[in-house]
Amino acid sequence: MAKTNAQACKDSRDKAAAEHERLGIVVRKWPIAKSINTQLEAVRKAHNFKDWRELLETVIQRLHDATPEDAARFLAVSRHQFTPTEKMLRQIADYTPPPEPE
Repeated sequence: MAKTNAQACKDSRDKAAAEHERLGIVVRKWPIAKSINTQLEAVRKAHNFKDWRELLETVIQRLHDATPEDAARFLAVSRHQFTPTEKMLRQIADYTPPPEPE
């Protein structure tokens, strides 16, 4: 009996997963904003990386090998101070969440 498309796809995914397990490869997928993807592509092209995975692997390896001070400078994220106004604090204190839908 012929396999359904769904069964063929599942078999293919299972085969790929077994190969990744054998080779010690971890597959990671995540959504990425278009603006970040554009920046990633610009950096990739500017530094002649074949694809984004090679770029990301290189960045992670270099960060791992860097001194803690160098890595901290590279990974520093600017944080913005936020101080709510008195009006905002009153609104938060007076807030009543809407009832749950039934």
